[in-house]
Amino acid sequence: MFYSNTIFSSLGDISPDMITFLVGVVNFLGTFGGLYLLFNFGRRTIMLYVGSVMALVLVMVGYTSLKNAHFVVTPESPDNHWTIPSLILVLLFIALFEFSSGPITWLYMAEIMQDKSVSIATVLNWLVNLLISLITPNLIK
Repeated sequence: MFYSNTIFSSLGDISPDMITFLVGVVNFLGTFGGLYLLFNFGRRTIMLYVGSVMALVLVMVGYTSLKNAHFVVTPESPDNHWTIPSLILVLLFIALFEFSSGPITWLYMAEIMQDKSVSIATVLNWLVNLLISLITPNLIK
């Protein structure tokens, strides 16, 4: 996750490095959960149900963040901090993404597109990642 140290720097009790480590661990382990679900339930079922739960989790992140008025992405506001429930929900969203949209999108592309189309889609994916990594510091400021 880009800029996770900056985003999570104002949590308070937990260091941003530990949170970034947790994000990486959840991301890694979520991939294995995704493999298990893929082999046992099929892609369509996973995309429908897990996608719905992902949407619900994002709504809950927004609700907890706005309700507590502690959602901040810069360390310039030391009195504000992420709440632990928001952090848990973000980690849950990352795990759910690795269960569904993360790997299944690439699997679909490899099955339904020609090689040249997959190459173009991959380049576009990396260009969007580059764009996000260039824009995010300005948004954080």
